[in-house]
This record gives sequence, structure tokens and C-alpha cells, in this order.
Amino acid sequence: MALESKLTACIQESKIQSHYLWRNNPKENFEVYNEKEILLCFKVFKQDFKALRQLILRFHSYEIPEIIGIKLYKVSSAYQKWCEEIGSLKLSK
Repeated sequence: MALESKLTACIQESKIQSHYLWRNNPKENFEVYNEKEILLCFKVFKQDFKALRQLILRFHSYEIPEIIGIKLYKVSSAYQKWCEEIGSLKLSK
């Protein structure tokens, strides 16, 4: 959906193993979990981050999915131009 709506020009997918503390009830103690997960990396402009976050929250199965934005300070000009071209398609609908 993020690609089709042009919120992102690229999504990278990696299989990972996560180790984390979780409790299903606030009255319980935290327990250690080890789970196979899929890490998705969306390439998105700052102005589209909020819409992407809302899309993830709407469809993700986790109660608290990990959603992190990383500010880039250097991007190759060709890659940036390609991403901007994809973003402009969203605006031209």
C-alpha cells in the first residue's frame, strides 16, 4: 500500500531475530521473548512520514510496532532525484 500510494519509493525487507521484553498485562512481570520477524525499511520524505506511520499503525498486527524515523544528512543526488520523481507522481494524480 505504501508503494501504490507513492508514500515511499522503496521498501527493503530483511528477516531478523528479535529479542525483547514484553508483558501482556500491566500487572504481570516482563518476560523475555525471542521471535522471528520481518524488518521493513521505508524510504520516505519527512512530509510523508506521518501518513506512512498512520498506514503502518492501521494495518500492523502488533500493539506497539517499532516505527523509527532517521534523518539523513547525505544522499546521492541521483537517488534523491529518483525518490523525488516518485513523490511527484503522488502529487500529479
